[in-house]
Amino acid sequence: MSASNKTSSSFIKEPSRNIQSFHQCSSLVSIKLDNMNFLLRRSQVLPLVRSLGILHHITDAERPAKEILLSDEEKAGNEDVTMWINNDGLLTSWLLSLMTEEVMSGIIGVENAQQIWSSLEDQLLSMTMEKEVHLMDKLAMLKNGSLSVEEHVRNTSIFVIVWLQ
Repeated sequence: MSASNKTSSSFIKEPSRNIQSFHQCSSLVSIKLDNMNFLLRRSQVLPLVRSLGILHHITDAERPAKEILLSDEEKAGNEDVTMWINNDGLLTSWLLSLMTEEVMSGIIGVENAQQIWSSLEDQLLSMTMEKEVHLMDKLAMLKNGSLSVEEHVRNTSIFVIVWLQ
């Protein structure tokens, strides 16, 4: 396999996206990402990003090479680089627009969509998992306790409200 085939085949063909693509997706995510709802937002954002054909911007830290090696002495510009930069900028802006100011302040200094997503997972996933464990403990107590029916209903309602946030 030549170097050019290896370079070009290691990256997905970058689709051409524009601001309208992201504007249409924004209407599908109505609640801002905060410190407590990362799993819910992730379950909305990942399918949308996948449907745009740019999930690799979140999952891969690499970007396409600026040049493709055609032979030992000949190089050509890689057209995917420009589209990659454009798509990553649009995705980065869109992801930031989905966040509360509090969450956004925790990711200052990131430069691309992959860094944003990685930072969000590092910061918020553990908080969300802790919340899940705490709620599961509360649910177990509901099953085993000797509460009245009214107390069970109230606690279950609280459990559902907290879980959905």
